[in-house]
Amino acid sequence: MRLLTNSRYGTRMMLDIAQHSRLGPVLMRDVARRLDVSQKYLEKISRSLKEAGLLVSQRGPNGGHRLGRPPDGISVGDVVRVLEGGAEMVGCGRDEEHCSHAPGCLTRMVWKECSRAMFDRLDAITFGELLRYVDQGVKFGDWCPGTMAERRHEAERELRALAGLAEPGGFAAPGKPARPGDLENPDDAARSGDAARADDADGPGIPRNRPATVS
Repeated sequence: MRLLTNSRYGTRMMLDIAQHSRLGPVLMRDVARRLDVSQKYLEKISRSLKEAGLLVSQRGPNGGHRLGRPPDGISVGDVVRVLEGGAEMVGCGRDEEHCSHAPGCLTRMVWKECSRAMFDRLDAITFGELLRYVDQGVKFGDWCPGTMAERRHEAERELRALAGLAEPGGFAAPGKPARPGDLENPDDAARSGDAARADDADGPGIPRNRPATVS
């Protein structure tokens, strides 16, 4: 599924307004300049957001636009629902009257479940959360929970490799031989030590559990 351009630019517009309206309403021409998008286009998609109460405009010398609710009270899902015209990925999930197969179609259930999963995630991301990332210097396109988690794990792997520690699965870092202390399970280390002592007791070069022969 590809979201409409309206949803993507509408979300960017809302975040820009949230960021720059903290000291007062912002002009749409300034938003258009920062996002490098046509002012007329932004004004067009802003109408639906105003009707939904997500965006508020103010006339006068100090007029402009601001969010209709606090940033933590508006989710990305709220914006996408308005600009996509609903929360369904496909039309049959939204309107059974125009699909004769809808009552007994199992694939319709699939699309409804996918739509629900997508909006569950979008509803969990608020503009207040995005603003906090903006304040930390994160730019558009850089923010992604999955990507950030991957970077954190990669940094942890690099630190383990520098310290010569084992990976979580019990394997030593590349270039470092595994040691009994590197094993994930302490019992495995104890068993390895017992086996080594048993081999030493039999003498060098003599397989364990076999009696030594006398010539």
